[in-house]
Parts: sequence; structure tokens; C-alpha cells
Amino acid sequence: AKAADVQRAMERALHDPSLRIVYWRQGPPGRWVDATGWPASVPADANGQAVTEVTTPDGRRAAAIVHDAELARDPGLIGAATAYALTTIENDRLARKLQTSLDELHHSRARIVAAADAERRRIERDLHDGAQQQLVALRIKVGLLAEELADESAERAARLSGFGRDIETTIDEIRSFGRAVY
Repeated sequence: AKAADVQRAMERALHDPSLRIVYWRQGPPGRWVDATGWPASVPADANGQAVTEVTTPDGRRAAAIVHDAELARDPGLIGAATAYALTTIENDRLARKLQTSLDELHHSRARIVAAADAERRRIERDLHDGAQQQLVALRIKVGLLAEELADESAERAARLSGFGRDIETTIDEIRSFGRAVY
């Protein structure tokens, strides 16, 4: 529940339209803030108003409820209101913490995907610019050599042409592997 919703719910439940809640912002320096995050003050018990501080189970300040002083005569009611306020504050804090964790997880996954994509592109580029180009050059040399030997020995020229086809098959496999990697 949003802070303003909590305050309205407590105003209705306690029949106190003057009720307001201020929250303790941890950190140096700690300070009271209203539901929108603006600095706020907590008045002392006076002018028909009382202040009930809401603390966490470990004793840390969480909020203060400024309410009609008459409500202070019913400690059970004030205790229930304080428990409700604490529960909603803790629930909101945990929801924000969870959202922060989910955001961090999303960003972490995005970084991992980007790094993996970059590495795949590098591997594909290395295959294309390195091994594949060397094999293409070797295929051309073997082809030229086979042409030179064709007049001298048709058998040797045919064997060299076979090596050329083997090289061409290897080039196709490297291309296929590079596409699969990407």
C-alpha cells in the first residue's frame, strides 16, 4: 500500500481526520519525511494531538503517527494501529527491495547476453578473417598447382583437385559453424 493509502485507511479506521503519518528516513542525518519524501516535523504531544512512534522489532524508528490525543486512552487500539502501520511499512520496504533485486538481475542478465553476443561475433569474425581466408588462399594455390601439373601428370593433378575439394568442404563447414555460433 502507498503511504497516502495507509494514512487514509488509518484516518477512517480511527475516525480521526487530523491523523497524519511521518516516516523516519535512515541515513546520515536521519530525518522525518512525509508520504511524498519532503522533510516533516513531528510535533510534541500538544493541542489535542498525541504522537505514537512506530518502531521495528529491533528498536529502529520507522514512523510516527500524529493522532487525536483521545485515542491514546485506548492502548489496544493504538497498538493495533501501530502494528498495521509497521506491517505496511515493512511490506513496502520489502517490495522495493525485491524490485531493486529484480532490476539488478535484469541488468546483470542483459550484460551477460551482451558479452556473449560480443564473444560470438568475435569468434565468427576470427573464423571468417582467419582460418577461412587462409583456407581460401590454400584452395587457390592447390588449384593453380593442379593446373600446372595437368600437362605433366593427369593423375597428380586429379589428386590435387581432390585436395582442393576437401579444402572447399572444410571452408563450407567453417562457414556453417560460424553462422551457427552467431
